[in-house]
Amino acid sequence: MNSKLRKEAIRRRNLLSNEEIEANSKSIVSQLKPYLKGNVALYQKYGNEVDVSYLNLDSYALPIVLNDTNMEFVYCNKDTVLKQGKYNIFEPIEGSKISPDDIDIIIVPMVAFDKNLNRLGHGNGYYDRYLKNTNALKIGVAFECQKVRDIETNVFDISMDMIITETCIYK
Repeated sequence: MNSKLRKEAIRRRNLLSNEEIEANSKSIVSQLKPYLKGNVALYQKYGNEVDVSYLNLDSYALPIVLNDTNMEFVYCNKDTVLKQGKYNIFEPIEGSKISPDDIDIIIVPMVAFDKNLNRLGHGNGYYDRYLKNTNALKIGVAFECQKVRDIETNVFDISMDMIITETCIYK
């Protein structure tokens, strides 16, 4: 069931034009800004994901994939050098590790979401494994076209505290 939802949400997201992705990303970022405080963890966009680089933060944390099951976040700034990592997602070449306890806000990418604040990622579980170890405010970002009726969850899935799209904030 979730694999079908994942494929359909990616298909709908891929129908967005570059102009729509840019405009919708900027709308999401403007709604996101009031929630940002303290140590913020972001992500590097992959494909047609929401582009959170429009936040233009001076300092933030980005994930680094450690192995087939785990990732960690490291401190970054605008001058941080990135390289293509696992799954062809850009990640910092180096940086100081930030403890999950020290992250105040984590912005989470998603493939699909539902009104109950459940998310589908790409299916590898990196974020779910990481999120279970942090008390950070978990804000999912996605385009409204990625919303689905219901996502089947299991005990390993971590729901969001809120999800922001270009047209709505789900809480």
